[in-house]
Amino acid sequence: MKPAPVLAQPLTTSQPPKPRRTGSLALFLRKVYHLAHLRLENLCQSLQLPEEIVRRIWTTLEWTLRTHHTIMKDRHLDQVIMCALYIVCKVSGKECETNFTDIMKHYRNQPQAASHVYRSVLIKPGAGAGGREVTAPPNTCPPTPGRMAASSTVGHDGEERGDLINFYNTVILSDEARIKEFALRFSVKKSGVESNLPPLSPLPQLRANPSSPCRKVSDSHSVFIRPLKPSNMAPITQSPIKPSLSYSFSRSPAKDLQAINEMMR
Repeated sequence: MKPAPVLAQPLTTSQPPKPRRTGSLALFLRKVYHLAHLRLENLCQSLQLPEEIVRRIWTTLEWTLRTHHTIMKDRHLDQVIMCALYIVCKVSGKECETNFTDIMKHYRNQPQAASHVYRSVLIKPGAGAGGREVTAPPNTCPPTPGRMAASSTVGHDGEERGDLINFYNTVILSDEARIKEFALRFSVKKSGVESNLPPLSPLPQLRANPSSPCRKVSDSHSVFIRPLKPSNMAPITQSPIKPSLSYSFSRSPAKDLQAINEMMR
């Protein structure tokens, strides 16, 4: 009598999720990732772009930073953000088309904006003896061209700088970068119908509203802090709908702070 055959157990393909990378480099990359999304989101809101176009711009920007990270060498993150915004809006149709003048106008409203970001962009790195690239000394502000369009300056080491439009036409639209080729995939004329558009990258989830001055300080309790401005010197009134505790330094009595400490325990 033959023994019953043993059935093979099916192999499970499910794998535990990959652990989150830690370390200084991973932390730096996450900060760049979220900073790029934050600045792009603020710029798109100022330009009143629809959410679909914002996701296309973010997908193009993410692809550029991931596959062509060398484009960031000796350049500013905002330069790549504005170029990605422009090229996607240009290929998405006339209803979303904008120009660099409007983009830079709204960019100047951001707190980190500086004129040299869009007036002095690296076009071609300089080369020293043996063809090696020469980097500028630390804490040196790049030169600023006098004109915006079609202007460029060439240093003694061969380094060429120009404005943002020159950078877009020379570097972003180059065959080597292939950014134009990727952005054209979002063109409805080339795709035929919108269902043939490439998949869009998900937008990062921000932990808090960047436009709000309030910051949550506890994961277990709804406790927020915010800076006290001179315009907020009026007496603090509690909401009649939902009672809340508040304390203002140099203004509120000590018992208010004690009540908050009791709630946190």
